[in-house]
Amino acid sequence: MQAEVCRSFSHPKRIELLNLLEGGEKSVGELVEAMEAKGLWKSPGGKTPDATLYASILRDLRKGKDARFKKAAPGKFALNR
Repeated sequence: MQAEVCRSFSHPKRIELLNLLEGGEKSVGELVEAMEAKGLWKSPGGKTPDATLYASILRDLRKGKDARFKKAAPGKFALNR
């Protein structure tokens, strides 16, 4: 279990996402835009990266107090500290 958690946090996209949120709350669009600028996100064949990331964050929010993210404002997310 601990190895799985460490592996999931060591992925470059996840690390960058957490680093981006260190600077304060951001919208999903802002997060995707910043990750695209750093070459960490490519949207293949019409898929919507905003919807993909939004769905991933919502799945994480269902973990309650163990979630990595929190809803900071309408359409904005921040790190859950």
